[in-house]
Amino acid sequence: MSDLEALTTRLADDEVVGLGAYTDADASNIVVAVHTRAAYDRAVARRPEYPNYLTWSIGEWDLMSFEQLPEDALVPINQELAQRLPTAEDGAQVTFREAVWEAVVGALEALARSGQLDRWPHAARAFEPVDAGVSEERIRGWTARLNTPERLAEYDAGRPTPRPDRGVPVPAA
Repeated sequence: MSDLEALTTRLADDEVVGLGAYTDADASNIVVAVHTRAAYDRAVARRPEYPNYLTWSIGEWDLMSFEQLPEDALVPINQELAQRLPTAEDGAQVTFREAVWEAVVGALEALARSGQLDRWPHAARAFEPVDAGVSEERIRGWTARLNTPERLAEYDAGRPTPRPDRGVPVPAA
């Protein structure tokens, strides 16, 4: 929560249109992300055919903990993840990734359930493992855990829209 608070401290609550986290494909880096109204509006002006994609895709969001925060609370966690990362692409690495992804989604879900995210009632809540080849259905499942039924309906309303590349910058380990 500290990175999320630090990223939003200078923003009015209604300026936040998205909040969440992402990891790189091997789950060795966790990044907190926030999407601001100004960045969203600029993106929609450039690409009006993708408003839903621009809402939900963390790759389009503008504030990333590793870029904006001089004291990113995730640095020690990411250092530990990098040390524990299995080196071979095998069952151990799959288990590791799954555990990290579940921990991140679980933490975001706990924040939502405890009311700590209520300050931003209209913000999309998202988690994505970038470039990890995760199915849209799995991402939808995480999205369902983090959002109200009304927000999930908004997410679902835009799913048939073709989605551009989902690339997101990930900090170096």
